[in-house]
Amino acid sequence: PPRTRTCASLFRAAAAAAAADRKGSGRRTKRVREAEPSSRLHVGSLPFVIDAAAVRKAFEAAGCTVETIQWLHDRTTGLFYGSAFVKAASLEGATAAVNACRVELATPASSGIRMGKRKLRVGYAPLREGELWPPVGHMETSRPLPGHSMSAAA
Repeated sequence: PPRTRTCASLFRAAAAAAAADRKGSGRRTKRVREAEPSSRLHVGSLPFVIDAAAVRKAFEAAGCTVETIQWLHDRTTGLFYGSAFVKAASLEGATAAVNACRVELATPASSGIRMGKRKLRVGYAPLREGELWPPVGHMETSRPLPGHSMSAAA
């Protein structure tokens, strides 16, 4: 009798076909979501021990003046994510910071914005419809607030 194909076998066949398509290009490519240019930036891969002055200094080296920094924390634990939203003084400065971190535009002399050994990931973060930024009541802190330890919560 003929074998019937299960969902799992169909999924494996589709994954194998997709892998064969990728092999033709030689390497896997990342999908980059292009956002509309804005003066608000999302900065990722920040060291967990950081302060606002270091972020401002790193961005100034790339030609971007920082107005405001909003550190991102986990809602439940309060731990710092290693990411922040940064408001640049101008759209030109924001574009300079994003271009400094883009792989295709990087040269050996300018390998992006670095903090220690970490290369920061910088991208545009346009406002959503009806969103105010910085948020009402936002007070910039010089450092990310320390999170709660899991043992203290118990």
